[in-house]
Amino acid sequence: MARRWRAAAGANGSVGTAAMSIRAVTEGAGAGIDYSPAVEFAREVRAFAMVESDEDEARIGDGGRSFGLLQMHPATFKRFYGSQMRFAATVSDTWTQAQIKACAAYLAVRGWRTASPEERDLIVQAWNLGERAVFVEGRRNPEYLARWRDAYQQLKGDKGEKR
Repeated sequence: MARRWRAAAGANGSVGTAAMSIRAVTEGAGAGIDYSPAVEFAREVRAFAMVESDEDEARIGDGGRSFGLLQMHPATFKRFYGSQMRFAATVSDTWTQAQIKACAAYLAVRGWRTASPEERDLIVQAWNLGERAVFVEGRRNPEYLARWRDAYQQLKGDKGEKR
């Protein structure tokens, strides 16, 4: 599947980092998904969606235990959706918007912006394996981490940033 990425300019025509609306322009799954509800975490959340579901909003996985764009389990969704005022739950949210906000809240709760590279690696793996598995039991998934890094670097590269 061919993919192109673009940043949608704001109302005034500017493209700012925090206010940027990152949308997927694809053929097939993921067409037109708006990651802007994740605010400054839009690229990170999008990288998770690329790895988790290939940006398929209807994907069901883990034997029916995970669903959607970000392959969230019910307990993870419940814990993070609406947990941060910056990513507040609203009755007008679609399931996709709700998952994007929940993932952004996860990153905020885990301290993504101030985390060291090593801590970020653990945060990424915890999205896949579960927080208890990574932070308590010490489990790791280097293959998942490598796929997420590749997706994230692709997004950064398409934005003209240094790799």
